[in-house]
Amino acid sequence: MAFDSFRSAVRSMWHLSTSVEVQVGGDRFLFTFTNERDVIRVKNGGRWGYQRAMILLNDYDVSNIMVVPLDFVWIWVEIQDLPATLTTAATACLVGKMIISVLQVD
Repeated sequence: MAFDSFRSAVRSMWHLSTSVEVQVGGDRFLFTFTNERDVIRVKNGGRWGYQRAMILLNDYDVSNIMVVPLDFVWIWVEIQDLPATLTTAATACLVGKMIISVLQVD
């Protein structure tokens, strides 16, 4: 993967309002954002990928990015054709817990 192409692609797809520093470390990239709103938009913006590879994101507070766990991915699940009487936050949480854990219900 060409680093410059990757860096350009993520900056473009994330529609950042300010710059982001990207550092490479083995098969990982460290993104340092300058704007907290950009961080929130990227984290809540969905699954991200580059050249058919998923980009896993996690917060960090260490200097060695190789120890940051990348063992999960946030996904959206849409339940279609659910009877109106079952269209509740409680139902969404129940279905979500069967998958794994629920972060947020819209």
